[in-house]
Amino acid sequence: MRVLLLHRDDDLSGPWSRQRWDLIVDLGRAPQSLYDEWSRQQGCPVRSIWSLARELEDLEEHRKLLEAGLGRLVDGPGMDERNLDWWDLVFPSLQAELEDVLLLSRLAKEIPGCRELVTSRPVPRARVLGFALGCRITAWQEGLWSRFSVRRSRYRAAWRNLSHQQIRQVVFDKYDTGYAWRRRWAGKSKASSSPAVLLPSAYVNVSRTAVAHARSLPEQRFLLVLARESAAIPNLPANVACTRLASYAVSPTVWRRELAVLQQRWTGLTQELRQHPVLDLAGRVGVLDLGRAWLRLAVPVRHAWNEVFRKENIVGCLSADDSNPYTRIPLIVAQQRGKAALACHHGALDLRMAFKLPHADHYLAQGPMEEDYLLRVCGLGPDSILVGDGLPQQSPPPATRDGWQPWIVFFSDSYETDVWRAESVFAEILPPLCEIARRSGRNLVVKLHPFESLRQRREMLLHLLAPADFAVIEIIADPLSTEMLKKIWFAVTVESTTALECVCAGVPAFLMGWLRHAYSGYALQFARFGAGQLLDSAADLARIPELLAVPVAADVQTKLRRPLSPERLSAALTHQSAGTARMG
Repeated sequence: MRVLLLHRDDDLSGPWSRQRWDLIVDLGRAPQSLYDEWSRQQGCPVRSIWSLARELEDLEEHRKLLEAGLGRLVDGPGMDERNLDWWDLVFPSLQAELEDVLLLSRLAKEIPGCRELVTSRPVPRARVLGFALGCRITAWQEGLWSRFSVRRSRYRAAWRNLSHQQIRQVVFDKYDTGYAWRRRWAGKSKASSSPAVLLPSAYVNVSRTAVAHARSLPEQRFLLVLARESAAIPNLPANVACTRLASYAVSPTVWRRELAVLQQRWTGLTQELRQHPVLDLAGRVGVLDLGRAWLRLAVPVRHAWNEVFRKENIVGCLSADDSNPYTRIPLIVAQQRGKAALACHHGALDLRMAFKLPHADHYLAQGPMEEDYLLRVCGLGPDSILVGDGLPQQSPPPATRDGWQPWIVFFSDSYETDVWRAESVFAEILPPLCEIARRSGRNLVVKLHPFESLRQRREMLLHLLAPADFAVIEIIADPLSTEMLKKIWFAVTVESTTALECVCAGVPAFLMGWLRHAYSGYALQFARFGAGQLLDSAADLARIPELLAVPVAADVQTKLRRPLSPERLSAALTHQSAGTARMG
């Protein structure tokens, strides 16, 4: 049996297409229509490795992987006055690579007779199949020149598609994880004795969510600390001060020995974890070794956050992303120091809540939909959830939708981040939407995700679409606003949080369920609570005009969001009782 593993950056135009294969497995993701076409073209089955995912069941598998390493690598004497479980901290950052190992181990069970494995280019984690099947894996494109060509093409794409600010951030993330450069430029922090609630952030969306909560408590002082430069946002309210974590960073001489000890102990941890079958394979292909690099980031970041708590009068912490080490560490530190610790998510739902340890006094759920997801899917206890948010209502009421709406909006996403073949996604969904736009006399607006490049997407669509289709398309990257919502006839997305904004404004939203995340169950949960109608296939796109006869439920907003009083939010953020909390 001959099996080809197709790297997600390759397709069937390469020289491997002229060979005979018994099975081709795509290590990326694409609509089934592409695999049907490839199967006819090659005369053999073509499938995605992600067809082996078990959606919500696999969240339990990741919870077991986390539990296997807990308590094995905890701070020792002389490191810090408070203990931290480093496996707990690093695990969410390794989860994507562990997904690959889990899926590849399942593939091995489906092709037990395989004796020839070929990859279109070197894929280190594909060695999982070699270990499981006892056969050698060869790469079609290998050697020094091949690796150089691949790296050159990636750098060229990054240079074309990223802004100078984004490229600058990439350089800092890669070469200045310990703030050795940035702490010199940032200068010394100017501490304040005024009580403040800490808002840690490493991304723009996290900053926006945290600051939106701060706006609801104008009498409470907040301190937004940017762990990365790209987390900065304009127009902060008067009660939010902003500084950079780099200004609290300490000299590498302070943490260098600690890092060396932890990395050495991490090596020992990887040996202990080999008792678990999946973690054993992960260790053999080098996935667990990635933890050493994450320690290189986390140790200096932890020392910087300790300095924030030492110098500032922090009374509580609100983290809008408790998965990323940059913003998970301060939440842990706050709880260990007896400060109020509150967590929420900058999107609608967070699948990682199903397998990460909670380090907050309460998790802030926006409403009944998120509460149900946390209870039913993630297994959180009801006492740990605070239902309601302090965010201002941004969506106009349905009554404002009288008259003509000139837009059909497709809310795009950074598909490449989720290993999708983005071109195949756009090629499947845009032509039928363009046809609806032409027939109805409207424009199709492609609203980009913040991580997407306007220039790159425009070039892609010019290449993919017929001139007649491109003539009715408008591509925008502006944030969603109330004025935009008033123009939308209907919206289409996979499982973007924008679906909630739309239905709350009375805008019909349609969820492309066949393209949903392999594990999260977000689209299913959205549909369960009326945050959009679920479509089962691309053929359903043509039926949208007739599906518009089903109106958005009048009570949908109450199912998605529940307001939280300023008193209760303030009490949760400062460990005060609601009766004595400072009111907003």
